[in-house]
Amino acid sequence: MILLALLAALGADFPTEAQLARERYRKAIVAARTEYTNELQTILEETTKKGDLDAANVVKQEINQIAAAGSVQAREFTGSWRLVFAPDDVRDYRIERSGRVTWVRTGKPAVNARLKFVDGQVYLSLVDSEIQRLTLVGEKLFAEHFRPTKPDMPINVGVAHRR
Repeated sequence: MILLALLAALGADFPTEAQLARERYRKAIVAARTEYTNELQTILEETTKKGDLDAANVVKQEINQIAAAGSVQAREFTGSWRLVFAPDDVRDYRIERSGRVTWVRTGKPAVNARLKFVDGQVYLSLVDSEIQRLTLVGEKLFAEHFRPTKPDMPINVGVAHRR
């Protein structure tokens, strides 16, 4: 598992089995929520096309409730984080309960984005062509920074701590 190798390379304590089980649980919940929401979206489109607006409104309410419940996932990431990729690449992120992320940059305008939960993974895209996959292990946040448009570039890995 890449994450365990990463932790070992960084000299960090290995997560406990309970932490790993929690991470598997979290990923399964996110995947199930995504699948359910996609199915509901299809039903919403079908009922709307049929003209059954009462049914469509009921389905839309369910989609909204599921979306609100999904923000529980974002709560785990809530707070201010100092992310270190390298000694000269340190970033300060502020993550809100809603999943909104602000990259606070000294001398530059702040960059705003949202956490995206896809197939049990958490992604953050702050600037064009740069994506970070975030993994929370205990109180540490690991960020794998990559550029899909430049697959030959290495993936940078950073570690963040709550501030």
